Amino acid sequence: QNEEGIPEGVAHLSNAPPPLSTHTMMVLLEFPDAVLVHILAHLPSERDLVAMACVHPEFWRVLKTELQLWTPHAKRFDWRLLRRGEETDVEVIVRGRRAQSTQRVLILGGCDVLERPVSQVSSFSMVDEVWHNETSVSSPRDAACAASDGSAVAVIGGWSASRMHSLQSAEEIIFGRAGEEPSHRPLPTLPAPLCFAAAAYDASRRLWLCGGGSSIYQGADCFANIWRLDGNEWRSTHMLRHARCGLALAAEPRTNKLYAVGGYGGGLTYERTVEQVDVDQQHCAVLPPMAVARSGGGACFGPDGALYVVGGSSDGCV
Repeated sequence: QNEEGIPEGVAHLSNAPPPLSTHTMMVLLEFPDAVLVHILAHLPSERDLVAMACVHPEFWRVLKTELQLWTPHAKRFDWRLLRRGEETDVEVIVRGRRAQSTQRVLILGGCDVLERPVSQVSSFSMVDEVWHNETSVSSPRDAACAASDGSAVAVIGGWSASRMHSLQSAEEIIFGRAGEEPSHRPLPTLPAPLCFAAAAYDASRRLWLCGGGSSIYQGADCFANIWRLDGNEWRSTHMLRHARCGLALAAEPRTNKLYAVGGYGGGLTYERTVEQVDVDQQHCAVLPPMAVARSGGGACFGPDGALYVVGGSSDGCV
């Protein structure tokens, strides 16, 4: 804590106090707490709240007592951060701000212009907005799925063109700060060779794997299984209503619910269906279908709490 009693993680959210004159500050300090709360609630960002806290200990006293003042700002991080246990709004804001300095978009594996699987990992820095070459996955893999809990990335299954079959391997890559070499560790062998599956971490930081197929080609066998990584094994918990590979999977950050969207269902079937997966109750509910079938699309929750689905193919070609 600094001299004002503000925790270091909170104090670092703001570089400088707001330009308040001594007269303005003294006028504000004359107001009752209820009026101060009303004024502070109209500040546009968490940086402004911390800046006010740095001006005078009385402002910090109000801010650490009236925790609801932080809630609107924490919601901006809630949609992309998994809450850890009883983490408070202030703790979420601090962690979210710290994460922004190392946050990156990762591209893991895939195939080149000759449709050969690659092992390269590339990252797009959210700080300098530049693409960087990172480490490599343990073996070239196309049509793999990946999920991150905020500190590590699980890379699961995929397709090996040299052997013309789906992969049964998985690995975890732990990324540090920029310039630090990532570390790797193998994850337990999958229950079956899988490509075009989907994975996500839930709000309790459990890793889930859904669906998948036996190959990248039309006519592949598709799976409806839902597996959870449980120590040294993938434990089958329950089943999707529809077998599907090439699906998108999104985790609702505020609950332990997953959303399985679209995919390829075998034969000539491309799915419009959407399922809500309650992993705690082991129940799948069918939601209203999408307007068009989508295989190979992406899905996520936005800052407004809505489920967004992007791209995909309705016939496996376009």
